[in-house]
Amino acid sequence: MDISTHKIGAFGRICQAISVFLFIFAIPTISSPLYNSEAPSAAGEYDYVVVGSGPGGGTVASNLARAGYSVLLVEAGDLSNAGSDSARQNRYSHLTWRTKEGSYRVGRDNPPAGAKLLGFYYPKGSTVGGSSMINQMVTFLPPESDWNYIANLTGDQSWSAANMRSVFTRIEHKNYLTKGTAGHGFDGFFQVSMAKAQNVQNPGLAVLNAAAATFNQQTSQVTTLLNTDPNRADLNRDQTISIFSLPSKFNLTLSVNSLVTRALFSSTKCDRKPRATSVEFLTGKSIYKADPRYNSNNKGTIKQVTAWKEVIISGGAFNTPQILMLKTNHALYNERDILVFHGPFVFRGFWPSNQTNVALPNDPVGVYGMSMVKMHPQNTAGTVKLTSSNPQDIPDINFNLSKIGRETDLGAMKDVVTWARGVYGAIKAPAGPVKLLEPPPGKTKAEDEDWITAQTFGHHPTSTSTIGSDNDPMAVLDSRFRVRGVTGLRVVDASTFPRIPGVFPVVATFMVGQKGSDTIIEDVKKPDVC
Repeated sequence: MDISTHKIGAFGRICQAISVFLFIFAIPTISSPLYNSEAPSAAGEYDYVVVGSGPGGGTVASNLARAGYSVLLVEAGDLSNAGSDSARQNRYSHLTWRTKEGSYRVGRDNPPAGAKLLGFYYPKGSTVGGSSMINQMVTFLPPESDWNYIANLTGDQSWSAANMRSVFTRIEHKNYLTKGTAGHGFDGFFQVSMAKAQNVQNPGLAVLNAAAATFNQQTSQVTTLLNTDPNRADLNRDQTISIFSLPSKFNLTLSVNSLVTRALFSSTKCDRKPRATSVEFLTGKSIYKADPRYNSNNKGTIKQVTAWKEVIISGGAFNTPQILMLKTNHALYNERDILVFHGPFVFRGFWPSNQTNVALPNDPVGVYGMSMVKMHPQNTAGTVKLTSSNPQDIPDINFNLSKIGRETDLGAMKDVVTWARGVYGAIKAPAGPVKLLEPPPGKTKAEDEDWITAQTFGHHPTSTSTIGSDNDPMAVLDSRFRVRGVTGLRVVDASTFPRIPGVFPVVATFMVGQKGSDTIIEDVKKPDVC
């Protein structure tokens, strides 16, 4: 590989990665009407029941409705606007405690007597659109190797990078390139926009110029690189939540404030396996205990709906495994975990990326931060475990960061910290000189390591209900999103990835939603042997 070409490519990616946090945006749009009603039909019967309205489930539900099937989309949240609670947003980087009086105390030091440590407040999009409603609206396609990894793992070439690029062009609605640009789509639901590089002002431009110097690049290249499409169709190579661009009269019903408690199975075996035929859920506002508005006096109302064809779980990296692990009341199978019919799944295998907490509240005026995301982390030791049989309870979520592959992951982050110090140290007047606040200038590598360990958290959890090969006992799904050991049940969301896709998984999850609906529609046309 030509060194100069490699450096230009690396610098270009860094420029785009930095600029994307600050300057790239996409305008979310949702067409109206989105659905037929907010309550299940009187009969409670649908072709498909989809659980979760995020990038995976929302895309699946809308595409199945477009294809002419009746669909119930069940969402535990409501139609809240994202980002409306600025006070809560300012707490994301801190420890959270629940006091004896039931209120919350945020901070690392001096918790009130008797307060219970809840851990880090982890923002989760419990609303229509899921976590895509609260993310940074960044669209970076995963590298081709991530898609080819799934294809090679499963032997299913529909997961190849070439085919997944075609999936992307079908969902994309590019707003800043000439129509017909190779590798992009212009008629999909996924609106993608990019701010102009001219909007980058000091000190941002000064930082990027200093970064350019570390790669021996001319500072005049910065504006050009910022204007470069980060998702162009070449080897060198931001998001909306418009998942419901449906005209009226499609058979899509949205049921909000509806927390799924379990999937139910028929007594008729299909290929000696139980078949998912219905879903039970509780209706009520904020009835999941992760919701800060949760009130134990609100017990909710139990409802049940039938899925004539299939149930699709799209609850995300945490709630999908929780739903799958909850026991059924089916006497024939003695109330066992539904997945013990096939293998010893324990829902391990997080591939959490690691991001430094740089945006702390009450920063002094003039502070400039750089965000770091670790792509392709080595650690797979995270777990999601039930804390009880109550579906309203929060599962025990443990990322076990740096337990596996610590030297590789931590070494990469230490290299970036060292590089970032050099960039900031090179900024000249009038933007410079820059005084480093965090990370503090460490005298030893061990001090840097301690700081990184203390600040890192898993920001993009995936891979808790993974697709894998038939001989892998940890693979919850086959390559067609089907839950092993049962029939009529699929998972389509971020939990399906064998490893985290790229740096920002949201666009990949929208792509999985599109692929999932394609797969379901293909399979429903096949003769049903059950």
